[in-house]
Amino acid sequence: MRHYKVSLSNSNWKNNLLEDYLKGSDFLKSFYQYDPKFENLFKAIEERKKFPVQRNMLVDVLLEQNKDFLIANGLAETIQLFKSENTFTVTTGHQLGIAGGPLFFIYKIITTIKLAKQLNEKCSNEKFVPVFWMASEDHDFAEIASIHVFNNKLTWNNPDANGACGELATDSLHQLIEELKKINGESANAIELNKILSECYQSGLTLAEATRKFVYSLLGKYGIVVIDANDARLKKVFSEIMHDELFNHTAYQKVVETSNRLAEKYRPQVFPREVNLFYKDEKLRERFVDRRDGIFNVTNTDLFFPKDILIDMLDKYPERFSPNVVLRPLYQEKILPNVAYVGGAGEIAYWLQLKSLFDYHQVFYPMLINRNNALIVSEKLLKKASSAGIKDDELFQDEQSLIKLVLERTITEDFSVKSYAETVINEFDSIIEKANLIDATMEKYIQSERQKTINALENIEKKMVQAIKKKNENSLNVCKQIVDEVFPHNHPQEREQSLIPFYLKGGVSGIDYLFNHLEPLDSNILVLVTE
Repeated sequence: MRHYKVSLSNSNWKNNLLEDYLKGSDFLKSFYQYDPKFENLFKAIEERKKFPVQRNMLVDVLLEQNKDFLIANGLAETIQLFKSENTFTVTTGHQLGIAGGPLFFIYKIITTIKLAKQLNEKCSNEKFVPVFWMASEDHDFAEIASIHVFNNKLTWNNPDANGACGELATDSLHQLIEELKKINGESANAIELNKILSECYQSGLTLAEATRKFVYSLLGKYGIVVIDANDARLKKVFSEIMHDELFNHTAYQKVVETSNRLAEKYRPQVFPREVNLFYKDEKLRERFVDRRDGIFNVTNTDLFFPKDILIDMLDKYPERFSPNVVLRPLYQEKILPNVAYVGGAGEIAYWLQLKSLFDYHQVFYPMLINRNNALIVSEKLLKKASSAGIKDDELFQDEQSLIKLVLERTITEDFSVKSYAETVINEFDSIIEKANLIDATMEKYIQSERQKTINALENIEKKMVQAIKKKNENSLNVCKQIVDEVFPHNHPQEREQSLIPFYLKGGVSGIDYLFNHLEPLDSNILVLVTE
């Protein structure tokens, strides 16, 4: 395996808001706290010390949630570090996709681990722990139900998929996992991976439990700590803010104001509701709606709650309240001693909508770190690209741009009929002048004949282009193969393809290679070339 890098800004993976954020756009300065530079992390650390965390409770929750993994990789000792006021976190979060979901799942976690490692190397008085926040309360099952492996799309058939996805039983995943194992084959890496899949998605587990096992199976040795925020003790810490959300609607007011300012240049990523909380119970997660008569309805149900009942429920059963995407970052930063959050372009976009809300609730606003981007291609594909005249750093283009590039480099003769068409127009203009001296009514006929001639020339050009394309058919087919690999189904590979094909090629050493070569705060795309 080898690698090289391509600038994100020179690819069709780029995002305008993200690009401006990374460049330090003056327009965006008021929407975040710290420019994403390593030296600014030290400022964030000092500021973070001013915001207390319920550390003993956090340790108890983490020890309980991770009780089956405490012995391996010194996890128990790592969790105990949270008791110290000088221990901080670097955090990322993700939905609970099958086998992690798309590739960027692992890029996010590795970026997080590496950044924590670099901080530990630079700071002698503080400790930094990488944390993976499982979005276990997300209820959009359709978003996580499928996995793309090679050219196969496997979909989890679960008619009982209601409520928080993290609470879904994995029993109905058995058929999909068995089908996936058949696709993986019987190579040494496949046998290893199939064992992991069998252990992680065994019957009797929830999707949150399976995801925790999967993360530790792949990355536990690097010191990652997995947290599931779907916990009554953690929600209790957030209950005061949830009370404000229900009865004052502060998030709506603050985020709309910020979003309107951002909308001068960018499309907002999230759109707050008046109440940004869900009511969560067994197989149920539906929005609260304030009727403004002291009663709150729960959408798509017959449930409703008077204000006094909700206040009592917040105190006794905080786990029944679930933050949506607007409040989730606030919840995270309320319970973790976090200094930096690692996310993709979309996540950074919606975090930029939230700073005034953080300020209002006096919650620390962390540095926002763009996760690393990576592309996995085969040496075979790069050789085909080279034979077609496409350089390694030119892969990130759409198909028509690649075709144009190939044709420009292949064809030395000018096959355009533009100059001939201009000559035809000029000659016919001269004919029209002469004809008008004889009979002015002939002009319309001559113009018609001129257009026929021009149309004939354009048809000739089209025929020539078709002939050229046929002659270079192999090279043009390579263009499609490149796009299918780099931008499958019109999405960046890292957002579409599963980790599994990469693991089948590289196994554990492939994960290690990623860990060794992904660099936090590097805005280049890491291109990994497999044999």
